[in-house]
Amino acid sequence: MKLRHGFTLIEAMIALFIMALIAGISFSGLDILGQTDQRLEAERARMSGAILFFLRLEHDLANCAQVQWRQGPSVMPPLQGGKERISFVRLGDYAPGQVPQPPRRVGYAMAGGGIEYMVWPTLDIPEPVEPESWQAMEVASDFKLEYLDQEGQWREQWSEAYLPSAVKAAVTFNNSETLWRIFDLPSRS
Repeated sequence: MKLRHGFTLIEAMIALFIMALIAGISFSGLDILGQTDQRLEAERARMSGAILFFLRLEHDLANCAQVQWRQGPSVMPPLQGGKERISFVRLGDYAPGQVPQPPRRVGYAMAGGGIEYMVWPTLDIPEPVEPESWQAMEVASDFKLEYLDQEGQWREQWSEAYLPSAVKAAVTFNNSETLWRIFDLPSRS
């Protein structure tokens, strides 16, 4: 009887098939990990944008002023709000050692698949003026606002001569997830 050294062709092919099967499973697992990483990064970016948006809105509303402004001969309320748009007078920014900034009219509105931040050039204007604007938050499919009156009722519109007690803002993303916050407004007489 002759002593054999090595593997037969069938044994080598079976070994190669098993290694190819393991490699295929490994590569599909790596692909799934890569897709998961991309989804998590997109979710992180979306949530970071939402957090920054809500922080900016909170800062602006915390500095909301009970100041009326003029558009031509008309006296306008300090806060005007609808279901998808809000504009109001906010106190100017102040940093120690710097000159305080004057009050300004700012606003937020749903526009072009995101939420737009608007700043008007001056508080009192002789005629309607387009504000300077930029995207405050992208990838929003809906932006809803409600206003809490002095009787504790939520309203969809606001144009009173006084500030509401609170503003509720809800942002819906393209994946139908909604985040909302309620902002207590300063009570000034």
